[in-house]
Amino acid sequence: MVLVSIVQSKTILFVVAPLISMFVNVNGDKSSMKSSAMTGIYPNLTFLGSILSSSLKISDYRNWDQLEHAHDYLLYPENIGETLSLDETCLSNGDVYTILTNKAAKGRKGALVAMVRGVATDAVSGILRRLPHRKRLSVKTVTTDLSSAMMLTVRKVFPAAKLINDRFHVQQLMSEAVDQLRIRYRWKVLDAENQAIREHRQKKKETKSKAERERIGKWEPERMENGETLPQIVSRSKHIILKHWSKWNEQQKD
Repeated sequence: MVLVSIVQSKTILFVVAPLISMFVNVNGDKSSMKSSAMTGIYPNLTFLGSILSSSLKISDYRNWDQLEHAHDYLLYPENIGETLSLDETCLSNGDVYTILTNKAAKGRKGALVAMVRGVATDAVSGILRRLPHRKRLSVKTVTTDLSSAMMLTVRKVFPAAKLINDRFHVQQLMSEAVDQLRIRYRWKVLDAENQAIREHRQKKKETKSKAERERIGKWEPERMENGETLPQIVSRSKHIILKHWSKWNEQQKD
């Protein structure tokens, strides 16, 4: 029962159960242990011990030197390099953490330099200042997003580092600005189309004969070479205008 409570693994139970049944009878009475099974108990326990040692990795979590403050911050000064990245992430429970990583590690072992709960500049910089001063001065560049809080944290903690804004966020701002221009132009095109419809209705209303109204006919929008109207083209061009014309597919070129 001790092994069952400690291991709590279906795989290990599958191995342990036959061994226990060798010296415990069906009724579970330990006093009626079969003497015939004693001859094979030691080899079996040795085999069991080898399985447990190879399959179970006992963690030294309770002896971890950062256990007391792990919920609030983690620091790994040995992972500091010349090029760092500072970003934030939101966990599944809603907590937001600031993450400092070494870009040279490329997301592998040794990438994490610090992890601090929250994004407030004073709180985050206060924790990051616990990193050795000499190592903080050795940092040459720190890449962040366009958050003013992140940039202020970098200036406070890494005074000798050059601040770099992430290309992704810069490109995102540019894309948003271009799309705003597209939307503004789309409304302009729609207003022009609505004005043309009103003028057509007014002209048809001012006619005095049925023949003249038939000559004017129904209003038809101006169509481009591909058969679409200008508002339709502007509406579906959100992703096209952000790509170089050489990368357009045949449908987009039409």
